[in-house]
Amino acid sequence: MTNCRAAVQQFLAKDLREWRGLPQPCPDPVAAGWFEPGEAAVAELLGEGAATLGTDVVEYRYLAVEVGAFPQPVRLYLRHGELAVVRAELWTLGQADGTEPTDLGEPTERVDLVWRQQVIPGAEHVYADHGLAFGVLPTTGAIVTAAGFTPCSARDYRRRYAPTEPMGELLPRHPAG
Repeated sequence: MTNCRAAVQQFLAKDLREWRGLPQPCPDPVAAGWFEPGEAAVAELLGEGAATLGTDVVEYRYLAVEVGAFPQPVRLYLRHGELAVVRAELWTLGQADGTEPTDLGEPTERVDLVWRQQVIPGAEHVYADHGLAFGVLPTTGAIVTAAGFTPCSARDYRRRYAPTEPMGELLPRHPAG
């Protein structure tokens, strides 16, 4: 198993005790066979699309994958054939225990959280040297977004990886009711 695959599996399991960010190089998960049927599959591939992230409006191809710990599909963002960002919603929902932002100390920076159709000032806690960012609702403390990336400066996170425009939510994996 590659270091990249192990890091992604760690993130998807919400186990960030040993998280050091996405290692580089981090190959395209489809080309690396991460979604082949069987016990070794990282997740189920649901589809793909295109998106931009960061103030530099960086273009990415993303893969939407189903992961049991998350009620929404997780997005794996690829650029130039390599995985650059893993982004999940509703981190604090589900059964797996995960690292809360308080376990990491103070964030490197707090930036505006762009989540679904809203922008919440200062609610994204960026731990740039850990390669992590958490969107925390100020009213409840719920972690509504989580991103894993290669450790970088807070400035580089804003330029390359931060969502800058509200987007519609991804559909739930299973119909309600």
